[in-house]
Amino acid sequence: MGHLRSTIIGNYVSNLMSSLGHDVHRINYLGDWGTQFGLLNVGLELGQVSDEQIAANPIQVLYESYVLANREAEKDPGILSRARQIFKQMEDGDFAETERWEKFRQYTISELKQTYHRLGVVFDEYQWESMFGAKDISSVIAELEGMNLLNDNPDGKRVVKVGNRNVTLVKSDGSTLYLTRDVAAAKHRFQQHKFDQLLYVVENGQGDHFIALKHILKGLDHPWSDGITHIKFGRIHGMSTRRGQAVFLKDILDEARERSTIRQNISKNTRVGSDDKSAEVLGVSAVIINDLKQRRQKDYTFDWEKALQVVVLLKEVCFILTSPCMLTDARRQWLTFAVHTLQAMFFAREQWSETSRRVQRHPLNRVASNSPGN
Repeated sequence: MGHLRSTIIGNYVSNLMSSLGHDVHRINYLGDWGTQFGLLNVGLELGQVSDEQIAANPIQVLYESYVLANREAEKDPGILSRARQIFKQMEDGDFAETERWEKFRQYTISELKQTYHRLGVVFDEYQWESMFGAKDISSVIAELEGMNLLNDNPDGKRVVKVGNRNVTLVKSDGSTLYLTRDVAAAKHRFQQHKFDQLLYVVENGQGDHFIALKHILKGLDHPWSDGITHIKFGRIHGMSTRRGQAVFLKDILDEARERSTIRQNISKNTRVGSDDKSAEVLGVSAVIINDLKQRRQKDYTFDWEKALQVVVLLKEVCFILTSPCMLTDARRQWLTFAVHTLQAMFFAREQWSETSRRVQRHPLNRVASNSPGN
């Protein structure tokens, strides 16, 4: 569920950049590496999970396997040691289950694409941490050594000085960290796309990570690192569904559709019974708009009632637009208010000026703004 905001905000930024004439390449970077994925493999072993079970419901089954491994690791320290061993094998290319792991990734992408389609989000490319393996990492380490940026700690770790702190790039057992792979990933993206800007849409808590990333790349004499920007956002609290505490994006969208159906059916303004298609559009729109209207860098508490208030607004706009005979002066005034309200929700204040001029030229807005009685 944690990637809801990154997906919504990232899609908004991508659309905005495209509308302003930039050549935009949208990448979804998915984590499938690190000790936690060694734990996941242990969980799959403990649960005796079959490929068929994963194919049927990949994200939830993988999550449940990870939870199982963590729960068992609290009782048996050997499980964590086994997880570290598995990850080291994965990183060294000696992991016997590599082909099976690749299938899991494909199952996951298929499910994610279905969910993203509901949000109106399309990515040009899916990348995985595991794409940047031993060869890429060795190149980064050699480059750091050549620039005298990598220091050896007494405990066996290899670190880089970033400001007044030491940042670990290689652990004492020789395995690497997320930051090491991110350096390799950034270099790969510049080689592929020769970008002017590389925008990372990631929550606030990763601020130090991106400071370190830019510092290391600049130390390696890559001037293009000046184009790296961390687009921060706050976390969502209190988001849950009727089905339980483990919240997946698909569950939230399903619940939004169900709640939208209920709200439409009890509304005195609903002319006919709600159908799944309209409920889906209204419910998903409510989730998106509710997120975009928040202050981007602040945490916020999700509230279903507040989120679904926008269903009423969207329904009224749709009703007016599909019923020209009902477009009285009063309804024209209401439509004007609705259009401006939706604009305010969709466009962040710091980006309002240029975007606002574009929105004002939209045919729908001209109709609303020039209507009699305004």
